[in-house]
Amino acid sequence: FGGEGRERAAFHGIISAAIGNALFFMALILIYYASQPHTFSITALTEGKLSAQTLRLFGVEMSVAPIAFGLIGVGLAFRAPIWPLHRWFISLAEEAAPATLVAVSSISIPVAIYVFLRLSYVLFPEMVLQLASPIVVIGIINIVMGAICAAAQRGLRGLLAFTCVSELGLVLVGIGSVNSTALLGVVYQIM
Repeated sequence: FGGEGRERAAFHGIISAAIGNALFFMALILIYYASQPHTFSITALTEGKLSAQTLRLFGVEMSVAPIAFGLIGVGLAFRAPIWPLHRWFISLAEEAAPATLVAVSSISIPVAIYVFLRLSYVLFPEMVLQLASPIVVIGIINIVMGAICAAAQRGLRGLLAFTCVSELGLVLVGIGSVNSTALLGVVYQIM
């Protein structure tokens, strides 16, 4: 089901999701091996316990928090339509069956945002504070680029797709604001 380019759109969507999931998984494995004792328990890893952990990689001692936070952030960029990695979502919106588009935009993307929120705010609060401004800037770029592209669309599907890109920009601005009211708005937005 879908448009003429449905196979290509599905391929791009699957590859983007696979890359995002692989990055999330790499971050989880890194967190597991960096924690002492090794655990996946979020409650055992709270209160900045990972911020002091280091990892020897290629003979260089590196802090675990920036690497794991970066993997989670880039994983989110692949899983959700964050500019400039948003093209898979636009293709999917234009070519997929309506039910597929609804499933992706109402289930898959909010789950990716939730994973980012849950892991970043709980495990890496210092990284969120340190990178709050870049997160807001990326969100503003998403809002502006999505709005400009939405205004240029001739079809409803393209308009809805770029509106979702702008909406995700609002979510990123809320995440980067490090404000409890904004985070509540983010949670309501992804529900």
